[in-house]
Amino acid sequence: MLEVPKKSSTFTAELFDSITPQNAEIRTVTKSLLLKFKNSVKGLFLNQLSQTDEN
Repeated sequence: MLEVPKKSSTFTAELFDSITPQNAEIRTVTKSLLLKFKNSVKGLFLNQLSQTDEN
């Protein structure tokens, strides 16, 4: 069973201390995924453009 801490302010501080690094990691992953997506879209566009030039 879940034990309820007696000092809620300490519990809240610990909760936010553990969430902060996770948020930073999520932002880092999101930025890298967006960059990968932008590069993929750019690559598809350039590929389509080169195929159009060949025809």
